[in-house]
Amino acid sequence: MTVSTEIRAGLGTQVRAPQFEGGDQLKALAPEEFYATTGIPIKTAGEIPPYHTYLNSEVLEPLSNLSEDLTLAARNALIDMVDYLVENHGLTPEQAYVVASVAADLRIGQLVDVPNYLVSAIMPLTIFTESETTQNPSPNNLAVAVQ
Repeated sequence: MTVSTEIRAGLGTQVRAPQFEGGDQLKALAPEEFYATTGIPIKTAGEIPPYHTYLNSEVLEPLSNLSEDLTLAARNALIDMVDYLVENHGLTPEQAYVVASVAADLRIGQLVDVPNYLVSAIMPLTIFTESETTQNPSPNNLAVAVQ
């Protein structure tokens, strides 16, 4: 398999962590066409993740790296996926959240890179109609496929 990178003009403000897309070269692992965002257990210093508010959160508050926190990594990947769907497919944040909840596949990776686990949120692009492009967003371009 060949891996290549590309710098895309104008997308720098959207990308906070590595993102990738692919085709059928990963068919055994991913949908035929997909877009993926990644999350690592990093937060803004002073922020307390919602699931830590009942704990001794003043200890966590000044930290920015919560090390082996898969929940935070998954949350960051999903937040970036919701943002991607809003910015590139014209969905409202609520619609994007629902789509990500039912269509995104979370995968845990880079466990060997302790303490920074990586979680990928993979969105199959086949859920959007063929007329959908990232340059022509519309919230009505979702294909409904119940199997």
